[in-house]
Amino acid sequence: MRKETKAAADAVASHIIDLLGCVVRKKIDQTFEELESALADNSIRKNVMKCARCKLRVTGILNSEHCPNGCGPLHAVTWKDECLAAEAQIEKMAGEERSKQ
Repeated sequence: MRKETKAAADAVASHIIDLLGCVVRKKIDQTFEELESALADNSIRKNVMKCARCKLRVTGILNSEHCPNGCGPLHAVTWKDECLAAEAQIEKMAGEERSKQ
């Protein structure tokens, strides 16, 4: 492939990725706003606990209120916490994808 053709293809691909990123970001923001308003009471996520110190997440029926790593107590995870964690993970993955290009 000629250099000019490859450069043009790369520019088009980059533009498409930017457009998709904007669409995805808009949808994420919209979904997050909907969830945030629906969960304004900070509802607890059933059977999900997290250690405040090591950030270990434990799911399912728990026999103990203490972190399996011995760090300290486990705390209930709210749906808002889940949404914020998911958003951070998506942002991290998107950043890694952009840096590969």
